[in-house]
Amino acid sequence: KEIYGEKFIINWHHIEISKKLTDVYNGIVQNLVINMPPRHGKTTMLIFFTAWAIAKNPKSKFIYISSSDKLTNENSRFVRSIITHPIFETLFGVKISKDTKAKGLWHTDSLGGIMSSTISGQITGFGAGAIHSDTFAGAIVIDDPNKIRDYMTELERVPIDRFEDTIRNRRNGGNRTPIIINQQRTYLNDLSGYFYSDKTGLNYDKLIFPVIDNGVPLWAEKMGIDEIEQERTNSDYSFVFEAQYMQNPIPKLGTIFSDIKFYDHEIIPEQKIIMCDPSDGSDYFAAAVGTLCEGKIYIEDAIFNKYNLSTGVVILKDFIEKNKPDILYIETNIGGMALSEQFISHSKTFNYKYIPIKSTTNKLIRIVNEEIFIKENFYFKKTRSNEFNLFMNNFIFFNTNMKNKHDDAPDVIASISKHYRMLFQKLKKHA
Repeated sequence: KEIYGEKFIINWHHIEISKKLTDVYNGIVQNLVINMPPRHGKTTMLIFFTAWAIAKNPKSKFIYISSSDKLTNENSRFVRSIITHPIFETLFGVKISKDTKAKGLWHTDSLGGIMSSTISGQITGFGAGAIHSDTFAGAIVIDDPNKIRDYMTELERVPIDRFEDTIRNRRNGGNRTPIIINQQRTYLNDLSGYFYSDKTGLNYDKLIFPVIDNGVPLWAEKMGIDEIEQERTNSDYSFVFEAQYMQNPIPKLGTIFSDIKFYDHEIIPEQKIIMCDPSDGSDYFAAAVGTLCEGKIYIEDAIFNKYNLSTGVVILKDFIEKNKPDILYIETNIGGMALSEQFISHSKTFNYKYIPIKSTTNKLIRIVNEEIFIKENFYFKKTRSNEFNLFMNNFIFFNTNMKNKHDDAPDVIASISKHYRMLFQKLKKHA
């Protein structure tokens, strides 16, 4: 209350977390894994716990680890702001060492304190806990170590590898120094999943809080039924909702578009877009036409070949003049940026809107995120050109086990899907 100017709203799950963290402090629980949704107080509870533990034992040494510099530094700064608050100092007499200057490393006058680092950062030269102590003397706190965008990429295993080769070895007291994983789930093989597979050899307790259980929100004051439903259908969360909000990551394995629908009849366009993903060299120059008609989306034509950029420009211009879109999207990767100037002038001549787009999320996430909408609303033309056939083969046989290989066509379709899904949501909201 003194720091924020208002009381912390306590929910039942905060009490459960407090009980379990107290058990960690008292040595009843050796290690702890907490899984709960974003914005439900999981990081705040760990910060309170750290400040409380330092109040009880100013020699306590903590290592704080997360996926980003911003989060680790913010957590360290927050604990420090509590400990340096005049009321805290009056109550507990704990002081920060005057020679502490580093943002990610500070000490109490009793040589306790915090070192913070990213999951892939350097933590050598500092250990958590104490060598000779039968009571609590600090812990390793790992807060949201995984990023959803790393799913099925070479970065997916980084937190696990770092945990095994470095992090677990930074416990001064060995197994007497607790490890606390504090995480919203991201995918099956995240660090929490690694603990649950029992490959660590460590004893641990777990607390798992889905955002809603049997129709009852976890913390209605923070996120009620309507907000939960909005999050479930939000464009950025339709794939990750089960993981980050329900703490139930679902594996997406195998071919996922083998049961799509086809058409071979005339349609009357209500809106027509072309999505293009230019080649960067090793992949395909891919584009497709997505046409809206009576609430459904029809994929009418496609480009799919290993064209270089100069050839691709000519092919795409012919493709546009043939299909007459209302909107052209070009993904602004390295190749797409080079095309922008040409299609700005071309769009004025042929009366369509040109929109460059930049995708920052993992391709696999983008594709799987659109799976349900594509299966429910998309129809693909039966009669096709040779390139269109190549495009469809690349799309239908896309396999989530391929570690992001053979994904140019499904990525184009996913981008068309996102455009129309957002349009449907906008129309529904205004209706």
